[in-house]
This record gives sequence, structure tokens and C-alpha cells, in this order.
Amino acid sequence: MKNTNNSSYMIFITSSSEAAHLISRGLREATPWSIQGGQTLSTSSGCVHQDCRIPSLYHGSDRFFAMIEYRNGKDWNHPEYEIVLC
Repeated sequence: MKNTNNSSYMIFITSSSEAAHLISRGLREATPWSIQGGQTLSTSSGCVHQDCRIPSLYHGSDRFFAMIEYRNGKDWNHPEYEIVLC
């Protein structure tokens, strides 16, 4: 995966749309998933389909995701990427 904007991502993948929605709500209420000076940029959930931020191995209409995009630290030079299967 090529991350050209240096955003960091934590992505939860599940087979339940309800679980993805609840995880997304929790992420929205959480403090930033980052080290000093970081900030949450966005949270979202939905059907994986062919989202370019998610590896094609997980693409398909039978999988759902919850995602938080954040800035890691005071600058954009330390991007992180994590996938959690649940």
C-alpha cells in the first residue's frame, strides 16, 4: 500500500456491519491514537468493497470496516498502519 499523504490508519475488518458501526462510534469518542501532538483526522465505517486504503486480500461486499485516520506526532513524518481482524 502506498500512503502518499502520510496519514496514519487503524482499520478494523469484520463480517458484521453492526460491529463495524459500533467500533467506528467508539473510535469517534476515543482520544487520538497517536503519540505526542497527534490528532484524529477522521473516522468512518462501511463496506470494504475496493477501498484503496485496505489491502485487496480483504476486498469484497461481505466484509465491513471501521477506520480512524490520524496524524502521528507533531509532524506527518511517522505514519503508522494497522489492521485488526475481528
